[in-house]
Amino acid sequence: MNYIEVRKAIRAINQKLEYISEIGKLLLGNTKSLVNNPEIAEEFIKAIDICFDMLGSNEKEIIEDLRKYTIFLNELLKIPTAEGRMAVIEIGNEIAIDLNIKIEGFINRIKRQNEGKIASSEQGILYEVIKILKSLKCNKILDVNNSLEKGELICKRFDSPYEYLSFDDFEIDSFVNNREEVSIEACENLYGTVLENCNSIVENYDAILVLNEVNTTDSVVKRIEEFKDKGHYIVIKAPEEGDRDIRERYPFKCFQTVHGKIYVLDRQPKEYTGQTALYVVGHKPFEIPKDSKLYFPIHAGKNGKEGFGIPGDDTGDNISNMNPYINELTAVYWIWKNDKEHKYIGINHYRRYFSWKGCFETTELVTEDTVVDLLEKCDVVIVDPLSLYPDTVAETTEKIFEGDLGYIKAYERTREVLGRVHPDDVKHFDKVMNQYKFAACNVFIMKREFFDEYCEWLFGFILDALNEWLKDVKDEKVNNRAIGFMGERMLAVWLKGHHVRVKPLHGFKIL
Repeated sequence: MNYIEVRKAIRAINQKLEYISEIGKLLLGNTKSLVNNPEIAEEFIKAIDICFDMLGSNEKEIIEDLRKYTIFLNELLKIPTAEGRMAVIEIGNEIAIDLNIKIEGFINRIKRQNEGKIASSEQGILYEVIKILKSLKCNKILDVNNSLEKGELICKRFDSPYEYLSFDDFEIDSFVNNREEVSIEACENLYGTVLENCNSIVENYDAILVLNEVNTTDSVVKRIEEFKDKGHYIVIKAPEEGDRDIRERYPFKCFQTVHGKIYVLDRQPKEYTGQTALYVVGHKPFEIPKDSKLYFPIHAGKNGKEGFGIPGDDTGDNISNMNPYINELTAVYWIWKNDKEHKYIGINHYRRYFSWKGCFETTELVTEDTVVDLLEKCDVVIVDPLSLYPDTVAETTEKIFEGDLGYIKAYERTREVLGRVHPDDVKHFDKVMNQYKFAACNVFIMKREFFDEYCEWLFGFILDALNEWLKDVKDEKVNNRAIGFMGERMLAVWLKGHHVRVKPLHGFKIL
């Protein structure tokens, strides 16, 4: 059971406990009033019946006392006079006193059991938070209200119900109202410094954890405002109430995990510099990313048609008419020939994107600062290669076409023309087609000079391969997109044959 399910289940249990507790108090406080108002006995009986349904069959002592009280009420209703009812009222009062003692014990026991369940689910949230912090390359952490200790993450290495977890690289401080709230064990093994006053916070923390608050919008907002100038990222759990309100108030990045939603507020986002264009290639209507400065939608294969409201690949120098055969490569060609102003070029598909900071769980898309940071250390960003084992790239592709003659001819023509134009790369072609991993979908981000080099190399032979293939299959019924699939695999061939620093980005979203 994940965090959300645990919290829902416990909330439902607590509502039952509250009802049973209130009924017990109601019976105790109003038993003597039955002397002059016997008609309310019928309402009491209805309320007790609801308690029976909530308790089930396990709480035999409470059920027995509730039955005794129901019998008392039914007998009381048979007594016609106030004097007669007064004579037996103490019997009902004694049953109510005994019932309330048992209800209190029952509630305390259930709450102790639920605390254990909450601790386990909270540990799951903390585990997810630590994974996110690692993805964000955080090192210096401030833990507000020592949530890590309260989640029993006392040491930086431990076996959890989720998997082995280590966060040795973190330097963690605790912020509490009272130093005594932090145990000696946590001070020895987890926290470097325990702070009690906001004025004593002088570090510019990588991340501030606000996870152990009363989980409402007001309490979380108060903490965010208190700590917003103290660190790069602020991490919170989604409030149980006001989830939408807090997302409208702050530009949180949302992480969907099996234990619940985690929000990360980036307090130091970089302004868009105009250096980067991430093109989103589509062939039918799609939801355009909100960051209109960074993301440029382009209709692949528009070829003079009316389209669906976004720029097409059929202006300027273009090969839009070839889209039925080479898929998104017509958009790549258009970008190469017509975009001369951007330093970094990226290709996304209408439903495939790189994610923010390369984090898997987030629903947020990559921002320009991530691109710039990555391309300071590499030349090309690709998706994390997918394992195809036990099939090779060639075998997997062949299965897609199920023996189609067009694919067989496309494979032959692509290799043959590549050999004529770039003879040294045939060995790389063979290696790629016979390997078990593949960075799929022609999705990448490159420095401008490498994008130009790649396109010069690719379109120097793939269009000739297409023309020869069209002659081969002129009178055959084949899948038209076979050359397009071969073209998609050529990025891996080019990367193997050129001196390029490559970074696989783990966060790749299929929306």
